[in-house]
Amino acid sequence: MGVIFKKLGIYGFEEHKEDAILSSLLTGDPVLLIGKQGTAKTALATAIGAAFRERSKMDHPTDSSKWFSYHAYDSSKINFEDLIGIPSPKALSEGRTEFIRSPMTIWDKHLVTFDEFNRQLPERQNNIFELIRSRTVMGVPTGTKWIINCMNPFGMAGTEALDDALVDRHQWFIYVDDFNQLGDNDKDSIIKHIGNDDAIALKIWTKTRGKFDVSNNSSRYNEPFAETGKELIKLLNLAASYYQKLSVKVSDSYAHFVSRFISTFTTEMQDKDWKIELSGRRAGMIWRALIAYRAINLAKCELYPRRAMPDLRQSFKEVMQMTIPAGIANTTGNGLDQNAVNSINANVDLFGDFFKDTNSKSSIEVIYELITTKSIQRKVELLINEVDDDVAKNHVWSSILREIDDD
Repeated sequence: MGVIFKKLGIYGFEEHKEDAILSSLLTGDPVLLIGKQGTAKTALATAIGAAFRERSKMDHPTDSSKWFSYHAYDSSKINFEDLIGIPSPKALSEGRTEFIRSPMTIWDKHLVTFDEFNRQLPERQNNIFELIRSRTVMGVPTGTKWIINCMNPFGMAGTEALDDALVDRHQWFIYVDDFNQLGDNDKDSIIKHIGNDDAIALKIWTKTRGKFDVSNNSSRYNEPFAETGKELIKLLNLAASYYQKLSVKVSDSYAHFVSRFISTFTTEMQDKDWKIELSGRRAGMIWRALIAYRAINLAKCELYPRRAMPDLRQSFKEVMQMTIPAGIANTTGNGLDQNAVNSINANVDLFGDFFKDTNSKSSIEVIYELITTKSIQRKVELLINEVDDDVAKNHVWSSILREIDDD
């Protein structure tokens, strides 16, 4: 399990999912949390915001202008005016366009969450498309840096199919486990957890403040959240340093891997029910995700020495599974189609030699030609003369036999 989120009262997140969300905090690319009601999706997003906010309050107790700002919107109810506020009559009389701000408006919110993301009507989806794409509203910068959205699996009452372009604006797609899927320790922690909005009257009668209580308005800060915020900032600063180093060292080889992976994966899924279009934007997001995820891995290993460095190939599989939006817009299950997962893993395994030498392009090119060529003769030539990897050999020999049988 992860090491950060449980300190914020969020339990049951496997480490690779925690690392993915931390990667989104590192790059600022949007993340979409998917799970049934009561799985702490929104609680996680607001807890992250609260950790940063409480830390900023600790550092600047008398200057609220320097406090970290975050807000969670209910997408099923939100109107455009809720985001931007109403026009200022005074500004209009002076020939300017300006909006009256409130605690709810989007301006200068560092972290934003749109809850019930797939319960919004199509016209409301259009209202936030620009914000997710470029962090602007009508071309005006909002100041928003991070976006963590939350939704139920499609098919639950009230859910709407999402525009594929809106889905494609997210980098990460994280499926959140149900309570019954968690381990006993996490279940016990959840049962005993009293959050900011729980047992409100009890706190009044007992004159106590809960461990996870935070106040947006008071300068009084929650010390455990502030300390976790400090830990988060330290981790992300360290990861940013690793990201810069990796960008120099493996940028080209990772980009080449993504290009060839998408080509072979696209070839494989042509006749599949879960077939999706992978855009150039998606390729860029996967590339950034691979570097950011590895940077988070390295930073965690430095900060927490007892943590073993994850296997590179397994990390690639985890990233691909969480960044390829197969079925996101209309999935009825709580996770990727297992056939899609198997295909992703198999296609990563095909490039096994890449993980032995990430600076080599030759093995990638051989596997790419092996998968994409239409000539059975050429496939056989490559298998005999060029391919050493047993996984790739077995995969392609099986496909050749299927082709021969079909003929």
